[in-house]
Amino acid sequence: MKFKVFLVIVFIVCFRITLKAQMSIDTIKIDEVRVYGSYPDVHVVGASVLKVDTLKLLTFSNRSLADLLQSNNFNIKTYGVGGLASISTRGGSSYHTAVVWNGINIQSPMNGNVNLSMMPVTMFNSIKFQEGGSGTAYGSGAVSGVLLVNSNGILNTPNKVNVGIMYGGGNTRSVTSGVKLGNRNVAVALKLYGSKADNDYSFKNIFKYGEPKENISNAQAKQYGLLSDASVRFAENTQWNLSGWIQHNNKNLQTIMSSTNPSQANQTDDNYAASSNFKFSFGNVAFKLKNALLDGKIDYSDPTTNNFSISEFTQFINEIEAKVAALKGGEVDINLNYTRETASADDYTSGNALRNKLSAYASLSKSFFNRKVLLSTVLRSDMIDGDFKPTTYSLGTEYNVLSFLKLKASAARVFRFPTLNDLFWANTTYAAGNPDLKPELGWNTDCGAVFHYSTNLVSVEVANTIYYTNIK
Repeated sequence: MKFKVFLVIVFIVCFRITLKAQMSIDTIKIDEVRVYGSYPDVHVVGASVLKVDTLKLLTFSNRSLADLLQSNNFNIKTYGVGGLASISTRGGSSYHTAVVWNGINIQSPMNGNVNLSMMPVTMFNSIKFQEGGSGTAYGSGAVSGVLLVNSNGILNTPNKVNVGIMYGGGNTRSVTSGVKLGNRNVAVALKLYGSKADNDYSFKNIFKYGEPKENISNAQAKQYGLLSDASVRFAENTQWNLSGWIQHNNKNLQTIMSSTNPSQANQTDDNYAASSNFKFSFGNVAFKLKNALLDGKIDYSDPTTNNFSISEFTQFINEIEAKVAALKGGEVDINLNYTRETASADDYTSGNALRNKLSAYASLSKSFFNRKVLLSTVLRSDMIDGDFKPTTYSLGTEYNVLSFLKLKASAARVFRFPTLNDLFWANTTYAAGNPDLKPELGWNTDCGAVFHYSTNLVSVEVANTIYYTNIK
């Protein structure tokens, strides 16, 4: 398919108040401190990134990530309270946008989707959206954009306790709570979320004679979730972050408008995620060891049609990354990733599916002309079950023309591997898998300009971006 060319204009105005401390005339000599960029930051050169501000995170703390993104004019496909909600950007499908939690791509290997209605905003400290293709860094599915959510990084946040309560239409109520304790060397955080909704709105049923007024039936939903983070700094150059996330969703599937019999269908979703991120450095070299386990289960039942099905997947992710400061202001990044995916479903040809993925990439970023020009390039190779896939690559650049004007551009080879459903689904009435499916391949290019002006009281930013995506 081909996506058309669009011109996107973003106009952001924000006000701020700055408190100036008394200036000191003393000069203090301190030892050199070397700062290394985090995993996502190396790959945003030339790309447009929208960061959700902390005030909005607080405002939407009792609501889902789908609700927050809709308020920022993202295209969210949603099936009501507690139902499937997925993001679609730049004309792509939901599986063309990667969702990354603490550096881990959490797209389902079965269908490539992530249900955003099961991601409470209160769970995250930071939410960003990076536009355009980023497959060289985040792998399959990062075609139209990448949604980056983070819950770790708690060593530098203040200790706090928070509680939130919300009540809304359809007898919707939710409670959030969280606590963070620790210091700059050891810290733990725990966040809890729970919600229930009757979703019994009244409506005019235009599918029935006389268009009677009815109430939605069998549309109740309830959710609960728990997310815990722990961080330990063993030394200035050594840190270990651990995260665990449990999410449960129980949703009745409402009666369709043309039906005369109430629905009894129900679906429960259970998701579990755990990650370990160990970082350390020696001299000019920084290492990162990352491990993650993701497990998801969907249980569907409909007694009226005698339809019962269970599908489940597990992902085991292992990654090692090394960064080397080189070339006077440059950085070389080398990454190796191994992912094992297993899945089972009643409609799979053999009942079970297994896939082993091995990927490696190398990147180089370098600044020129007193940091006025920044250049980044990435080369990536993937292998699935011993079969090498086409090599992908990307290039990004930024040029600070003036203190208030920046030009930027990027180009990337983008791709999406077939999901396990695409490959192993049995021949049914509505779908059929094909084990010989090839990956989707294409190009994504962006170019634009950013104008930024700020004073002590006001900050204005205007961004213009032109992009083109072609994938087939």
